[in-house]
Amino acid sequence: MSRTLRSRIKQISARVIELLPAVVRVPIDIALDHWRHHGRIPNLLSPHTFNEKIQWMKLFNRDPRLPIYADKIAVKKVVAEKIGDHWIIPTLWSGDDPAQIPFAQLMPPYVIKTNQGSGTNYFVHSTAGVEADKIRDLVGIWLQSNQGIYCYEWHYFAIKAAILIEPILMVAGKMPRDFKFYVFDGKVHFIEVDIDRFTDSRNVFFDRNWQRQQFSLGRRPRASVEIRRPPHLSNMIAAAEAIGGEFSFARVDLYDLPERPKFGEVTFFPGGGQEVFNPPEIDRLFGELWTLPKCQLSALARPARGRGYVLLKWPLY
Repeated sequence: MSRTLRSRIKQISARVIELLPAVVRVPIDIALDHWRHHGRIPNLLSPHTFNEKIQWMKLFNRDPRLPIYADKIAVKKVVAEKIGDHWIIPTLWSGDDPAQIPFAQLMPPYVIKTNQGSGTNYFVHSTAGVEADKIRDLVGIWLQSNQGIYCYEWHYFAIKAAILIEPILMVAGKMPRDFKFYVFDGKVHFIEVDIDRFTDSRNVFFDRNWQRQQFSLGRRPRASVEIRRPPHLSNMIAAAEAIGGEFSFARVDLYDLPERPKFGEVTFFPGGGQEVFNPPEIDRLFGELWTLPKCQLSALARPARGRGYVLLKWPLY
């Protein structure tokens, strides 16, 4: 079969799928997306691997707490109540209108982000050369987009889009390493460390005892540099378990600064279920640690639109 014919068949298939009702289209889309990234059709009714269980959660879980924890602004109050205000990165300004961003009152370095986005970060390191109108236009585009559209992550549609401005965390002139704690049923089992996230991103995994693991996640290469045990590791493990402990699974991201750790964010569907473990069998190892909650579909109280479907139409979207 020629490449042109394969491309044509793919286009026709996509158009046919778009005509299907959401109850049929969404599982098909999710299954095909999983197949494109992992090379096999997922078991969506009785999942076994970590990434299959992420897809199951998209389809069959409507825990009303997820939108609150995924909202980068709302989650601060929840986390502060659980582990203390000193874990929270200060908010310099927040609002929903880019025109109101008070550039004249903000002192760099700071980062502008949206509360419901991924990768929507604009770093301001000095007052020189700040193009306020350009930044406002960019943030306006971010506010109109929604992370949930790309991977059917339903909880993002329940978050009211807003702007968040925070100071940039720095350690010895560099951004601190990002420690991602994988919490299953209230216990941290693995810790992913991201290095040079915004330049030459690499990652490495450790267990809770800081034993280096021989696997990686995503297309990023496994970091070969030595990574010493964080000074506040025990405190961070306790904090991650306090934050994520009420869920069957949560990834809690923290930063370890010299004076004390800081909270980053909570993620429930890492990578949208698209990132591939290397080696692939680790996907099943992580899946075995995850006991899925009961199917929960009645929590949604209001419709939210995206990608041409309505969330309250049937148990899916």
